[in-house]
Parts: sequence; C-alpha cells; structure tokens
Amino acid sequence: MDRRVYRTLTSEMHKSNRSISRLFKKYLKQAPPITIKKGLIHLLIDGTYLPNGLCLILYYDHDIRYVQLYRTSSQEKFREIYRDLKTLKSLGIEVYSVTCDGHKSILKAVAKVYPNAVIQRCVIHVKRQCRAYLSNKHKMTVE
Repeated sequence: MDRRVYRTLTSEMHKSNRSISRLFKKYLKQAPPITIKKGLIHLLIDGTYLPNGLCLILYYDHDIRYVQLYRTSSQEKFREIYRDLKTLKSLGIEVYSVTCDGHKSILKAVAKVYPNAVIQRCVIHVKRQCRAYLSNKHKMTVE
C-alpha cells in the first residue's frame, strides 16, 4: 500500500503501520464475498476517448455503482458492443434500461441483445449536443 495511505490511517486510528498491516491481512483472509445482483439492472454504456487514441467502453450498473464490464477499442464498434452485451447476458445479467450517448452502434447492439430494454439518452450528452448546435453565432437578437 501507498505510504500516504498508511500515514493517514496511522494518524486517524492511532495505530502503528504494523498493526494496520495485520488488520488488512486478517481482513483479506476472510473478505466478504462480492454479490452481484442478477435481477433487472439499469446499465450505463459510454465510450471515452483517451489521449493515446484508445476508446475505453464502460458498462456500469447504476444501482450497485459497479463497472460490470469494460473494454478498450479503437472506437465504439457494433460488433464489440454486441459481444460485450452477449457476455453480460450469458452471466445472467438482465437489463431493464440502458442510458447512453445515443451512438448508433450502442443502440443497435442493445436492440439485438436486449430487445425489451428501455433506452434513454444521457442528459449530459444531450446538453453537450444542444450547446454544439446552439453556438454563439446562431443566437438571434431580440428587438
């Protein structure tokens, strides 16, 4: 673990580094199992382009605040998103709704794998698109 973490914990818990190490080892020997809910989930799908040109695609479960799956790619491709959704489905994850940026490949893949899923656009992406369409040069003056 990072030294800063140890410093913070030792000052807050009033324990030595060795005591904290023992606590972590004890906890990790009997760590609680992570249970993934397999009911209907609300899935957020978004691709983020990194400075090196890679696209990081996240499949995020809104209810449990957990990334169910991620992949790196050159772009948001239907074939890859379709495969990812099929993988989630094979793991027993059923999707009630999908929130995304409205990218055609995401919409098409969701419709194929989860045809009954409710699809909605992300409000942040809608705002960004509106700002792009309604730039300063398109403002009308009121007389």
